[in-house]
Amino acid sequence: MRGGSVNFTYEYEAPVSNEDGDHECVLLDVTANISDYDPGCMYMRNGDPGYPPEGGEVDNVEVTLPDGSVMATIPDALYDALCGKAHDEHLN
Repeated sequence: MRGGSVNFTYEYEAPVSNEDGDHECVLLDVTANISDYDPGCMYMRNGDPGYPPEGGEVDNVEVTLPDGSVMATIPDALYDALCGKAHDEHLN
């Protein structure tokens, strides 16, 4: 499968600094690159062992906030969610 760049909007429940632990919904504009993907194969046609899948990594994730600024540090949980969403968007 060919890699490429994906762009999408992600709805993020951002924590708000108050005593109640409230969250605020923020729409993030996301751009990410996905490397080419080779699904591998379990066995070759002649019965020899196949080869494992390679590629499909998400990198260069850039998150733009509603005010137009770019998010400098992406929290791990958000990064994982964005990588999953990038794969879904790339497949569709």
